[in-house]
This record gives sequence, structure tokens and C-alpha cells, in this order.
Amino acid sequence: MVGVRVSAKAARELVGGVPSYDRFRTVAELDEGSRVLVEKYPDSVELRTIGESSEGRPITALLIGEGDESAFIYGFTHPNEPIGSMTIEYLASRLAARADLRKKLGYKFILAKAIDVDGARLNEGWFRGPFDLLTYARNYYRPPPNEQAEWTFPIDYKTLHWSAPIPETRAIKKIVDEFKPAFTYILHNADFCGVYYYLSHELRPAYAELKNLPLSEGLPLHKGEPPDEPYLRTLDEGIYHDYGVSDEYEFILKTLGRDPATVISYGTDCYEYIRNMYDGFCLTCELPHFYDPRIMDTSATPLKRRDLFVGSLKTEADTRDFILSILAQSIDLLNTGSRIYRSVQYFVDRWADVEEAMRTHSEDSRFERPATVAEMFDLTVLKMFSQMPVLGMLERLLGEGKSRTGSKKLGSLIDAVHSRIVQLNESVARESSPRAIPIDKLVRIQLQSALVCLKNLDSKKTS
Repeated sequence: MVGVRVSAKAARELVGGVPSYDRFRTVAELDEGSRVLVEKYPDSVELRTIGESSEGRPITALLIGEGDESAFIYGFTHPNEPIGSMTIEYLASRLAARADLRKKLGYKFILAKAIDVDGARLNEGWFRGPFDLLTYARNYYRPPPNEQAEWTFPIDYKTLHWSAPIPETRAIKKIVDEFKPAFTYILHNADFCGVYYYLSHELRPAYAELKNLPLSEGLPLHKGEPPDEPYLRTLDEGIYHDYGVSDEYEFILKTLGRDPATVISYGTDCYEYIRNMYDGFCLTCELPHFYDPRIMDTSATPLKRRDLFVGSLKTEADTRDFILSILAQSIDLLNTGSRIYRSVQYFVDRWADVEEAMRTHSEDSRFERPATVAEMFDLTVLKMFSQMPVLGMLERLLGEGKSRTGSKKLGSLIDAVHSRIVQLNESVARESSPRAIPIDKLVRIQLQSALVCLKNLDSKKTS
């Protein structure tokens, strides 16, 4: 049986050893780090190719440890989320060097630093800083769901049938199907919010420790609107039950009243796949790059939550209309086969359904009450910021077209998009004080989250 017997002292030493980082590592640097580790510790570390990316690049994983059960930890599921790769880089180095740590943890670890290696490379423009909202947004890339490693797992749910996992998803699935991991840590991160968690199963004894982790590093627990999706099931403050496409299916059915399979153009995520196939425990610790303490403020405001929620929809609708206008003026000069174009187009194509579903959702009686400061901040300041990355992709798309064609028209459109991004950035700065979080803090929280859950899972097994 797995035994998570790391003493409090050993855990403090492991977490305390996280070095200070001044930047995120590129995919090439992460690959080089893996090669060096295998050369240095050939008896304890195996480097395995687990798949090939959509553009033909190898996807690799480090195998460390000899436990009876497996722990699968992977990063860059979304290519704009580099924190997990740094957590794995550090953890792999410590596991490789310390046989006692491997024995105490008791797992065979499969550590994949970068799943979406193609997309990660398109984000490397901000990995060295400066770490501010503008640099992040202007160098950002995130694919639409049907090109995401996280959202093309196969599923058959009512009228929804998806059986076309992309190569990156197949790499994750290959490990899951081979090792059937008892513990899977899907290393996501957000951008501007508080810290929050997803768990695949209730683990009540862990909640107090998980909630305290960000506070111990001087960071806020997220207490604004439900992150990511409006239909999340709350387990505790800042802790949510993970979700899959079946949850989205039911939400669409409820709010749009039509066959969700006509709206959803992708599969499910790793959480739901593992839960359905193997019932393994999954964890995600979502961490921000930037934060403002108001995301924890639960005091009431005089503003109704529904009014703020509907206002946030208008903010996004205005961005959609602006992008449509820019695309209409430039479409014949753009590379419509590019990754970035598909991401921008997905944003505008999906908006009508999203807006209709959200307006219906806002009729719920829970929106009658006054908004908290955290909710107001989420629905105003953070909603303004959330428009910046998609506009940044639009600016990059136009820039590529201008470089290729030399079009003066594209030059003026680039100026218009850039001006809008800058205006949003200035508006956010006027109403908040976004602070970039040191990378080592984020790595420590991700690492400690795993240790907390492993400790409590072990206690559950032996009780």
C-alpha cells in the first residue's frame, strides 16, 4: 500500500528548497533539464516519449520511483499556463537526487513538464517578463477547446459523442490507460484572481490546510464569482468539485433549452475521463500570475449582483463586436489557417450562445442579493482584464499579416487594437493594483497542495 510518510520536517525541507526564479523556462530549456537529469541520475530516472504533438514535436515524461501505485503530474495542459512546468522541474530534481524521499512518498511518479509543447512556444514571449498585464496579454496564446489537450477526451453522454482526441490528449490518455494512476495532478493556473482548487472527490480533512496554503504565502483565496464556469459545485471556500463536459451539457440544456450536442464542439476533460474509467483521485491547484487582495473581500456592496453580472456580459459583447469589425476589414489579408486565427474566431463564434446562456443563468434568485466586494471586483475589473488576452491574439494575428503582406491598412488596424488593449490596461490599473506574484511562491503552493492531498488520501486508505 502507498505510504505517504513524509514528516512535517521533511515536507518543510522539500518546500523550503524551492529556489527563487526570475523567469519561466522555455520548452527547449525544460527538455534540456530533463536530459541533464537523466544523465546525472541514470539509475533512478527514465525519460520516455509519450506522444507527438500536433506539429510533430516529441512529448516526454520523466519516470521516477518504484511504488506500487502511480502518480501522474503534468503541466502545460493549457499553453499559457507555465507554473506547473516549474513545479515539476523542481520536484523531479529532488526526487531524482533523494532515494529516501522516493521511498517515503511511495509512488511511481510520471512527470510530464509540457503537454502542449506547440502552444507553449507561442507564449514564450512573456516568459522572461516584464511581468505585467500588458506584456502577458500581448504575447498570449490559448487554443479553442477542440484543440486543447484538456478538452478532447472521448465521451458518450446522452446525445453528445466525441471520439477524436488530438495528439496531445492521446499522450495524456496513454499514460492514464497504462498506469491507471491513483493520483493525478493536473497543473493548471489562472492569470488574475485568487487561488482555488478542483478535487475529483470530497476530501474534507484536507480543506482547512488547502485553504491556508495561499494565506501562508500572502496570497488571497478566490472568493469572487465561481471561476471558469457558472455551474461549479462548491465543496468549501475556494474548493470546487471538478467538472467535465457532461456538466456543461446539463447547463446548456437548462439555459438554452436545445440539444447541447449542437453547441458543444469538443470532448470532455481528463477529470471526467479518469473518474468514469478508473475512479482515480484528481487535483488541480489554480494559481494566478497577478492578484489584488479585494478578491477575498466578502463584505457587501450596495450594488445588486445581477446588475453587475449583466454589465459584465456587455463588456464581453463590446469586445466581440470590435473584433468582428476588425476581422471584416482585414480577413482577406490574414492567415485564416493559423492557430491564432482559429482562437480569435472561436471567441466571436461562441459568443451568441454564451450570452444567451448567461442571461438565462442570471435570472436565478441567487443574483438578487447585493454583490460582495470580491464579486464586484470580479465582474468589473477582472472582466475588463479578461478582454486583453483575446485582443492581444488579434494584434498578433494582424502583425503576422502585415509582416507577410506589407499592408498599410493592417498597420492602422494594429494601432486601433493596440490602443484598445492599452486603454483596458489603464482602466484596470486605475481601479486596482495588480501585483505580479513571485514564481517560487506559486511553486511552493502547488507542491504543498499535492503533499496535503497525498497525506489525507493515505490516511483515508489506512483508516
